Amino acid sequence: MALLIVPGRAVSNPLYLEALRDFERYGETIWRQATHAGAPPGTGYWGDGNSSGNGGIRGSCGVAVACATLVYADPDAPETVRRLDQLRQALEYAAQTHVTGPYLCRDGRRWGRGWQTALWAGSMGLACLLVQDRLPSNTVAMVQRVVADECNYRAAIPPASGYIGDTKSEENGWNSNILTLGAAWLSGHSNAPAWLDAAKRYLVNTYTVADSAGDPLAPWITTTTLYPSYALENHGFFHPTYQMVGGMSLGDSLLMARLANPAVAAELEPFAEHNVLEVWNRILAPLLLDSSDFAYPAGLDWELHDFEHNSYLAWLATHFNDPLARWAHEQVARLVRHRQMVNGDGTFVGPSGGGFYREAVEARRTAIAWLHTRVNAHPTGPIEPPGPSFLHLPDVRVIHLRSDRGSFSISYKPGRVMAVIEPAARSIPEEAFLTTPRLPGILGLGQLGPPTDAALRELQTFSGGFQATLALTNGTAGWTLAQVFCDGHTFALIEVPYPTGAPATADPAAFIGGIENDPLTGGVRGLTWSGGRAWITNRSGTVIQITNRWVCVDDRHGVVAGPAGWFEYRAASGYNILGAAEDQLRFLPQAPAGVRWAIWFPAQTAAELEQHAAQVQWQTDGRFGRLTWPGRDGQLRTMEVNLPQSDPYPPYPVPPSRGAASSTQGSYTFDRVLDGRQDTFWVSLYGPTNRAEWLWVSWDRMVALSGATLWPRTDNGGYGPSYVRLLLDVPEPLPGSNPPPGGRLVYEGPVPPDAPLQVTLHPPEVATNALWLLLGAYDRGNTNQPRNVQVAELVFVERARAGTYGHWVLTRFPSDRLEQPEQVDPQADPDQDQLPNLWEFATGTDPLNPGSGTAGWGPGGYNATEVSWTIFRHPAPIGLTETFLQSTDLRGWSPVSPIRQRRIGFTGAAEVWEVVFPRLTEARFYRIQYHLEFDR
Repeated sequence: MALLIVPGRAVSNPLYLEALRDFERYGETIWRQATHAGAPPGTGYWGDGNSSGNGGIRGSCGVAVACATLVYADPDAPETVRRLDQLRQALEYAAQTHVTGPYLCRDGRRWGRGWQTALWAGSMGLACLLVQDRLPSNTVAMVQRVVADECNYRAAIPPASGYIGDTKSEENGWNSNILTLGAAWLSGHSNAPAWLDAAKRYLVNTYTVADSAGDPLAPWITTTTLYPSYALENHGFFHPTYQMVGGMSLGDSLLMARLANPAVAAELEPFAEHNVLEVWNRILAPLLLDSSDFAYPAGLDWELHDFEHNSYLAWLATHFNDPLARWAHEQVARLVRHRQMVNGDGTFVGPSGGGFYREAVEARRTAIAWLHTRVNAHPTGPIEPPGPSFLHLPDVRVIHLRSDRGSFSISYKPGRVMAVIEPAARSIPEEAFLTTPRLPGILGLGQLGPPTDAALRELQTFSGGFQATLALTNGTAGWTLAQVFCDGHTFALIEVPYPTGAPATADPAAFIGGIENDPLTGGVRGLTWSGGRAWITNRSGTVIQITNRWVCVDDRHGVVAGPAGWFEYRAASGYNILGAAEDQLRFLPQAPAGVRWAIWFPAQTAAELEQHAAQVQWQTDGRFGRLTWPGRDGQLRTMEVNLPQSDPYPPYPVPPSRGAASSTQGSYTFDRVLDGRQDTFWVSLYGPTNRAEWLWVSWDRMVALSGATLWPRTDNGGYGPSYVRLLLDVPEPLPGSNPPPGGRLVYEGPVPPDAPLQVTLHPPEVATNALWLLLGAYDRGNTNQPRNVQVAELVFVERARAGTYGHWVLTRFPSDRLEQPEQVDPQADPDQDQLPNLWEFATGTDPLNPGSGTAGWGPGGYNATEVSWTIFRHPAPIGLTETFLQSTDLRGWSPVSPIRQRRIGFTGAAEVWEVVFPRLTEARFYRIQYHLEFDR
């Protein structure tokens, strides 16, 4: 792709200053004089003035950075006197309410020396640094006192390590802010060398992987904050903005050092650059939309389109001279200003966002983005728009494809199962966005309820596309087979539900997609279908039902679905997600529990979609289904699925006989996890970060577990376990506060905060006890120092009892053959070796390998009085009757008993027995007959 050179200074510079000036209108509405008891005299703040929370010191100091940047950029502006006065008051308020100061915040407390205070103090110090020559010397001294104290506190704590579910990347990144600022700004301080050393350690340990071989900074690395793919998780899932926060903070830190002391900045530079481009090129660059926002394959849990990555892109562009980052940065600057103008009151996020806190964060980010373009070495340079990309991150379970038609994403992580299709932007900034990353969205929805887990069975890539097969778990109501084919121009999906219980919901809607419809995106959406058209005003609550096989939204997001049903469009009644109003486009299949399919045609007009819809065909003979549609460049694409037959071995609960917990708090006892109620729950006495916590159950017989479900307590963002192991056959007695010794590990992984974790075991695992080892926990959705761990319910299921024919089938046949009678019926012969499945079960041979064994018997011996044979037997079969028969003419048969039988050895999965009969003078024939009394 050709590179473009931007002449002169980038367009982002004036746009960011315009935005910061406009923000002052809003800033005046949240400015407060400090008049509470214990307040520092003659001071003020933006926000609520509290010692904790995002609206207190953090928010006020973030706005201070924006205010100081305006003074730094235009010191002779008429507003400078007012700005400097507010800056002085805000900085003195923050400095004098610090733990080193004599005064109190509005909530009667002081702040400092804690989690995230390195970020707050860094903002305070940066604001002061920018205009220190315009502030009273005692104000500067107050701020520097706080900076020095926070540096001393942070330098004594090593960088944190952790990446599964809750990365420490962002914490290490923002903790580097105060250390780099202190080492550069206060370089003459006696502790500055220690701060400089600690700054290097926090910088280099922001983006780290376990394998540091060949890394020139390996001796400094003490943590792991990223998965091997360089992806990370925070709040329990993959979120591109969390991925970028660590790198963004590294840019902030180097910027602060460069403004304060270029020599110190030069020494810190290689540490601040550590793995930044690796993360950008491997993870984040492929996720850029053509709007310059990121795709969110696993959804998000903060404001949509808050554009807080603008300072990250600015750093990549102006420090590393990255062409793609510069393209994105110029785009996002226009989006930031456009959203602010749409809001009309100076706010960045506006009424759909999180209030003052989000506004303060974006004001700080926008100010730092402008500072990067002013201070760094490459304010202009080459520009390269994004091209096609494909990304598969198996450690965070994300698939993403970007093409000229849009982006296509899948998440298959427990609790985050979803798909997103975003058409290419029509124009920037007015028509940049159309869909939302709805969770749950598109995948696995319908009468079985939302998907709670997913397994990627197959993934194949080809030029410009991919195809995948996923098994989606729908809680306890069943599972759904999903087949996906994406060629970059179309996204086709066939879903085959497999109910195993009662429907989980009365809502049969499938393929539910989120459509953004708010003032930012134009305020209205147009729907077109065969013979009809409608306009949907944002936040109107309008509902339209469309009895048509296709519908197109805004002439660029078309869907064809079937085999029979109708579409429904539901407009939101208000801002229903952070940052946006999300409408729903839904398909209601005529057969809610039957097979269904849909094909998306992004960046296609309604007229084009109507032509494509006429070529879509669905054919079925009752056992197989085939979907045909026009794909990329008009090529006909096809996808086939096996249609479900009756499941001969549906799962059923196997309640434990007894159980125990590692600890119990008050009346929240262990028995609550087995009472069948999700509104009761067990609570541990301790947090699993302090000691091992576990839940153990056992059965009076050998069970063949095919699945286990752990229901966490989901209230208030989640109090359940965040990371678990499932162990079977743990030796007794159980320890009190340590992980149990031994046991067979069958599952390890994260648990979503607000959904059950369902583990499917294929083949089933035979055991007499099971133990959930709880290795982390949420506390109101946060995994930092949880007070305890809480579990609402444990459920275990079996599909066929150990030792039965059904259990043998489940252990010998792959899951895709289990619903095919010609494969698993006792009289079937799938390997065509003339031995039916029942015989192979009885004799312990492989039903899918014609060369796996014999006919079930072998030669023995004879003497004057006895004759013997060797036979092969499945060890301890249940429900199988074995009868010996004899005949003199091979026509009439009668039962006979051997003189004796004894086991003489083993071969493969079978026992070898000697069977002895009397030696007779006349001819005698023997055979074995097997009868299956029951198979489960």
